[in-house]
Amino acid sequence: MYSFKGDVGRYYKSAVRYLEQKDVRLANKQEHDALEFALLSYDASEEHDWERARELALKALFQTQDIYLQSDLNNCIGYSWLMNRDYDKAIGYFERALELNIGNAFALDNMGFSYLLSGDLELGRWFIEKVISTSGNDEGYSYRNLALYYWKKGDLVTADSHFQKAIKHKGMKVDLLDELYQKFIAEFDVK
Repeated sequence: MYSFKGDVGRYYKSAVRYLEQKDVRLANKQEHDALEFALLSYDASEEHDWERARELALKALFQTQDIYLQSDLNNCIGYSWLMNRDYDKAIGYFERALELNIGNAFALDNMGFSYLLSGDLELGRWFIEKVISTSGNDEGYSYRNLALYYWKKGDLVTADSHFQKAIKHKGMKVDLLDELYQKFIAEFDVK
């Protein structure tokens, strides 16, 4: 999920204000509004306000004709259901995201994570391996997901190795990584 912050956010907002003041036919108000709702949805996701993230993403979905944005929004909605542990709903939205853009790496990773959490380990691993072979994924999430796969398979050494890679990864903060790793450590110490 993307959010325009810092210089990019300031430049984006400045460009939008400029276009709104001019009679520019390239600017499409409906797409602009969809993008605004999408950005608000991404911000709500960052704050873990999953219901609001879904609501805003749905508003954006109804306004945009951009299939890549539609794919990202379906991924966002699916992720909110994933975080609410409703894996069936999450998977449905990830499927739609992938129908729109088979290259949506975040949707592939999230689909794999959903299957792992719902108990279908091999299908989950298939999606994770697929996303690793593509570009655009956040490796921290892929490492977390592989760690979960190996943990559930009982290979604690390989699981720990992947947890360590996820923890050391310099990308986005990985949701649920700390919680999963703490549970893993508790189980690892017991064995």
